[in-house]
Amino acid sequence: MTDKRKDGMPKGVVKESTSSHVPILRKAVEILSPKSVLEFGCGQFSTLMFLDMGIEVTVIDEPGDWFNWIAPLVPRAHNGIDEADTDQEFKLVFVDGSRRSRRPAIEWSLERDDVQTIIYHDADDPTYNWPKTMPKRWHRTTYRHRTGRETCMITRGDKPLFAGTVKDHVISKIG
Repeated sequence: MTDKRKDGMPKGVVKESTSSHVPILRKAVEILSPKSVLEFGCGQFSTLMFLDMGIEVTVIDEPGDWFNWIAPLVPRAHNGIDEADTDQEFKLVFVDGSRRSRRPAIEWSLERDDVQTIIYHDADDPTYNWPKTMPKRWHRTTYRHRTGRETCMITRGDKPLFAGTVKDHVISKIG
């Protein structure tokens, strides 16, 4: 039996500290106007935000509490990349899945011609084994939230999707 909170969410969710990526995602959606988003790892903030904005979300995640909670809300929810319709075009990819899935998700996304922007959460955590360098056609900008949490945006081309500060964030690294 799964431990759930009264609101149906898996136990252990800390709302404030896990939502530091939302302003970056909102700004990217505002600029890119994607019709669909590919999300590696579903979540209470990102997945629901995309759905509320009228964006078609394809979620790829591992079986477990988070997936079981979000799957009924997302028609295109899949257990693993092999199940997903990867022929669909995605301008935006958001990576916030399990520790072992994050780097492969980024590397897979970097190889796609349709992906313009990849955003990954928890960029400040070295245990995720993030890529140290970017392919030549990509640019990386890291945003640090006032809590110290970092969200990284990788964009196709030689400049960031947007520059400057975003609500409660400052640019901490470029390149």
